[in-house]
Amino acid sequence: MTAMSNPFETLLKPLLGLLTPLTMPLFVLVAVVGFVYCVLLALRLRRAEKGSDAWQQRLFTLRNGLLSWVAAVSLIWLVRWAMLTIAEWL
Repeated sequence: MTAMSNPFETLLKPLLGLLTPLTMPLFVLVAVVGFVYCVLLALRLRRAEKGSDAWQQRLFTLRNGLLSWVAAVSLIWLVRWAMLTIAEWL
């Protein structure tokens, strides 16, 4: 397929060339920072007395932190997969 028959090729090739090498370091960075954040939240939860309001609030914060971490890692993986699929298509 030539650049003339695929108008997206001239737009996407440079963008994919720039973003593809950056996704893996971004994935690792988000995974490590998110993991450390969740461990710190778990340690905070451990210090609270079970059943207290502080414990409930910290449990809620830990749950949200874990869900956010999983969502961020999943979205970065999805973007990487999509970029490789688009690169194949071009």
